Amino acid sequence: MLDPVSVQLKATGWTLLNRSTTGKTVTSLWRFADQDKNELTGVLTLQETAPGRYSAQLASLAFRN
Repeated sequence: MLDPVSVQLKATGWTLLNRSTTGKTVTSLWRFADQDKNELTGVLTLQETAPGRYSAQLASLAFRN
């Protein structure tokens, strides 16, 4: 269930760091560096809500010094 979204994130420069599946929920941790070398961390959660139906949440965090 994560594969189509993973392809899209990788195509835009995100790197998969970790992935975990529990029941019908898949959570993955991602990293991205923008053109100024600022790093962002993303957490993507996908959950099957009914057969063939999914809910997705993507949160990104930027850490600045």
